[in-house]
Amino acid sequence: MTTQNEKKTLGIDEFVKCSFCEKNIKQKNLKKHYKKMHSGMVFTQTDNQHVRQYTRSTTSRIPYINSLANKINQGQYDIQEVLLQLMKNAKEKNEQHILKAVQQRLRKVHPELYRRYVGPLELRDPLGSKHCFCANPISIDEVAYAICSFSLPQSALRCDACWDEDICYAWGVYGQWGTKKINTLDWKETCRERGDLKYATY
Repeated sequence: MTTQNEKKTLGIDEFVKCSFCEKNIKQKNLKKHYKKMHSGMVFTQTDNQHVRQYTRSTTSRIPYINSLANKINQGQYDIQEVLLQLMKNAKEKNEQHILKAVQQRLRKVHPELYRRYVGPLELRDPLGSKHCFCANPISIDEVAYAICSFSLPQSALRCDACWDEDICYAWGVYGQWGTKKINTLDWKETCRERGDLKYATY
């Protein structure tokens, strides 16, 4: 019979973070958690470093993905933080089936997050062959990155719809009164560039 002090020295009462769902689980319950919550996990332990690691079984991965996608489509993960974490994990692991399910769910229950991280809810009429965001829609997150890296296409800077609905919206979300991802100097430079392209007479 192990005492409380012996348990602590063995480390079985210590909390560790699950690498898939980020929950804090006791070390002694980790194997059970992986079996119950993450079906298809295979538990292995290296003898040299005494490190426990978990790998996914390739044969049982497809049922797991299908099951998770079904749960997402049924609305079991409609909390916005959970959906964003699922989207991040799906991108990192290149799981397109999960990614599409999360994006469609975001479109339905959190349209502002869909606009921010995926793209516009409705496509604008490009009025012919344009090269701006009307014809090539991107997410507000990507627009903000383009502003910070000074890589906005000139056609988007000239287009009033792109300026009003994409670029200014990105400044509102990520600018000085938002998440402060875009600094004020970069925004002023973007405004100056638009003025030169659209209104300069020289």
